[in-house]
Amino acid sequence: MEKVLVQEGESVSAGQPIALVGQRGVALGPHLHLEVRLGENSYLSTQNPNLWVRPDEGYGVIAGRVVDVNNFYVPQQLITLHRADNPNKFWRQTRTYPDHRYTFDPQWGETFTFGDVPVGEYLIKTTFDGKTCSVPVTVTNQSLVFALINSMNNEQ
Repeated sequence: MEKVLVQEGESVSAGQPIALVGQRGVALGPHLHLEVRLGENSYLSTQNPNLWVRPDEGYGVIAGRVVDVNNFYVPQQLITLHRADNPNKFWRQTRTYPDHRYTFDPQWGETFTFGDVPVGEYLIKTTFDGKTCSVPVTVTNQSLVFALINSMNNEQ
């Protein structure tokens, strides 16, 4: 970061520059790592930026939670995102948050997100005990859609 342009606690507006990107440390090129912290300035207070940054026109965000048969969060679970018109080929993948490393948002209780997803129809898939679970989602313009995945979402 070359320079911070706002102060902690300051209100900002959409489109307002908050910092200047630099090339310090071991970065190979100018870039920005965005981190959101709520409550206190601690790694234990981080939130997923995909929940806080409004998507560009024509895009949305998928957030979700993966739970097992006992309704416990499943850490490090592979999640694949498929376009509904091509359900056998994954388009993107991620993993659920590791235990005790990231804090989910108290309103959403998410354990994974996909940001910058084009508007459209998708399937979110994961595998429990050799069984594929699938949940359909519709991404709408500049919004967030939430999906709950559990072992009851088995494909037929």
